[in-house]
Amino acid sequence: MKLVEFVMSMILMILPFILSDAGIMHCLAVAPTLIMSLMFIILYLVDQVHDMAEQLYLAIQITLNTIALIAVFLRKYPASALYGLFYCHLLIALCIDQYYVFKERGCTLFKD
Repeated sequence: MKLVEFVMSMILMILPFILSDAGIMHCLAVAPTLIMSLMFIILYLVDQVHDMAEQLYLAIQITLNTIALIAVFLRKYPASALYGLFYCHLLIALCIDQYYVFKERGCTLFKD
């Protein structure tokens, strides 16, 4: 799923150069997702993933991308449908990833 998140983030990073500017929330949501998904891909390859860090990353990115999706739709310009499509795909990938992390390792966010 990290690879899907990376590809969706890469598409969302390229999109403002093709279409009109997406705004500040776009940068705050997409850039960390791009970098952190690449980092987690590398950490998975060397088998050094920390459960708490991955779950915090997913929770924060789901929150930021949801806010960015709402901000894009509130701006009401024609390209918002395309941005919204890719944001929805990214949110679905993040939520599926969060589900499988919770299913495999349990929720370490609320443990003592």
